[in-house]
Amino acid sequence: MDITPVYVDESLRYNTCNAHWLSADTIVKSYVDIHRRDVVKVDIECGEANVHELVYAKTQIPTPRIRRVVDCGDGEVFIIMDRIRGRQLSEVWDSSIWKKLWVAFTLRRYITQLRHLTKAPPGTPPGPISPRRSKHCDSPRIFGELYPRVFPTVSDLAEFCNRRYLKMLGWLKTPQDDPAWKETFDSSEPLVNCHGDLVPRNMILGDDGWLWLVDWRFSGYYPPWFENYGMTIAAREEWMSLGNSYKYWNLFLPFICGGYFRQTAWLDVAAFTFDYAASP
Repeated sequence: MDITPVYVDESLRYNTCNAHWLSADTIVKSYVDIHRRDVVKVDIECGEANVHELVYAKTQIPTPRIRRVVDCGDGEVFIIMDRIRGRQLSEVWDSSIWKKLWVAFTLRRYITQLRHLTKAPPGTPPGPISPRRSKHCDSPRIFGELYPRVFPTVSDLAEFCNRRYLKMLGWLKTPQDDPAWKETFDSSEPLVNCHGDLVPRNMILGDDGWLWLVDWRFSGYYPPWFENYGMTIAAREEWMSLGNSYKYWNLFLPFICGGYFRQTAWLDVAAFTFDYAASP
């Protein structure tokens, strides 16, 4: 059987991701968690498959149907899903300003549906969607290269981020009378389903005319402003690692997912310690 590569995600340093055509209408994605395979066991209860089913059942957002999840052990999992015929949005983003505007309005509708139709039930822990237990928060767009952690409650997530934020202010030798010391993690809104990696490379302009969202690997229940931050960081990292530059992309983000400027600036400070601070 000819299994043709679709893409290899080189922008994620700690996770390798490959997608291949399995047949004319099916692809298989394989994940190998090379730095965590001996610590965090990937099991058949797959967060990406869970969110695909939730989005398919609760929203009108076009996303591929999951056909099967295969646990291969040793940190590797195969996900077999429908193949979407079309072109990656990254290939056509610069075609016209009208296309950009159409995408912005479409994504705004999608984000609204995610937040209102697939929001977390009360008491749900942050992180990948799982009906059985808390799972490791491992989104590199949010947590960088940080060792994955489980946060039983949103208060635990907030406390962790607050400690890291204060650590960074100390590293920067921020004056004690600076108002920045009073800023804290914003947990004022309920957790919602965030895609976590929304960049044009993870969207397909289908031959059917729909804008499809793919690659939900790092999705989960997080504060709504995490989506804005994740989209900003994803675009930044794509430019730094792959040279992909999407004109006007960042200008559309406040319209697409809200103008969480204070929250994203706050997390940008804390996130430096996610990569470089080994202590809790």
